[in-house]
Amino acid sequence: MTYRDNAIKLLKAALSIGLNGFDRKAAEKKAEKIEIHVYRKIYLQESREKYCGKMRSLVWNLRHNPVLRKKVISGEISEESFSIMPKEAMQTNEQRCENQRIKLENLFTSIKKPEPIAVRYDNGDLYKPSGIIGGNGVDADSNWYGVANVIINRH
Repeated sequence: MTYRDNAIKLLKAALSIGLNGFDRKAAEKKAEKIEIHVYRKIYLQESREKYCGKMRSLVWNLRHNPVLRKKVISGEISEESFSIMPKEAMQTNEQRCENQRIKLENLFTSIKKPEPIAVRYDNGDLYKPSGIIGGNGVDADSNWYGVANVIINRH
């Protein structure tokens, strides 16, 4: 069994979820047509790795998205359109919302808060702006973690 035969078998199984005998035959034909389109668009023009990745994505989305599966079986989404559909377009509304939540959460956790800067004057005094823990103007605490040894002349 070749990788193409295996891809067709997986597509048939994914499209046949919850179908009776008559509809299974139509699903099998659709699976073969989808595989042919993916083969022509991705395998022949790009690589076997991308072909295999696309087939895994299509099978996974058909298994986990019953609305998408019904649209493909009914012909509302053609085999050719489905074969080139980006993974974002195959997601359910719940999956889209969850992905958006994760993106926003990652964005907020990745934003680094700026480190406060302390300035050491030429006379040795340490200035920490107020609003910073332990910051109340001039301070002789030389162990503070964000010290920038900047010489500022007081005139």
